[in-house]
Amino acid sequence: MDFVNASDIPLIDQKLLDEYYYAKLQLTKWEKQETELKEQVKKLMIDREIKNLKTQNMLLICHKSERVSYPKDKIEEYVPEDILSRIRVVSEIVILQAKLK
Repeated sequence: MDFVNASDIPLIDQKLLDEYYYAKLQLTKWEKQETELKEQVKKLMIDREIKNLKTQNMLLICHKSERVSYPKDKIEEYVPEDILSRIRVVSEIVILQAKLK
């Protein structure tokens, strides 16, 4: 089963799902607001060459760094399979996604 209607499962508490929906809705709104504010603060700090900014409520540290990454498709194309099989790590994770309507 890919999708199950929550009302079809008697053991699922509708109140729990409603509370989760409300929390997810608020978090989504706040994350968007946080991202916008964070970008403004980063721009201000970079433009004024401020590395550390201390306020009454928080300490802001802004620095640039480089991150080197290797695209999976390029590694699989250019690295021999015997090396890939020796360095490959497989782990299992559980993901819960919620998409608001």
